[in-house]
Amino acid sequence: MKQIICIGIIILCFSCKSTTSAQEKEAEKPSITNPKPKFTQKDQVQISPNTIRFLGKIIKIEKEVTAICGTNHENVATIEIMDNLASGSGIINLCNKGDQLKMVFIQGFSASSNKNDNHTNEIKEGHIFLAEAIEKLCPDTDKTLYYVSTYSIP
Repeated sequence: MKQIICIGIIILCFSCKSTTSAQEKEAEKPSITNPKPKFTQKDQVQISPNTIRFLGKIIKIEKEVTAICGTNHENVATIEIMDNLASGSGIINLCNKGDQLKMVFIQGFSASSNKNDNHTNEIKEGHIFLAEAIEKLCPDTDKTLYYVSTYSIP
């Protein structure tokens, strides 16, 4: 009986030890955490699919109906991309800074800046403007046609 009590006390002594050598080594290791980047609302730009937001400059406004991708279009201008600000998902041919493209202005070259305002933003050659354009692929898919849906002159 004394042997059982002695064995019980020995087991109790070893089981009550607060830390083991493995736990001590684990405590010595510095914890390495990779913090996840925190995005603000400003970083997360919401933009529609197949749409780009850019800063551009009017190089030339076409006076006549212009054929692009085998289709005749009015309100066509040659644009130089000054900065590509954002793009939605599904863009096939992304515009880069310095690219010159022919784009169709859906609203024409005089768009009202506010529905309740009689002031118009008449765009002319040499103007710098902020715009959103919708990408449409041409039938041969090598070329892209952009329709400027909204724009403003800063």
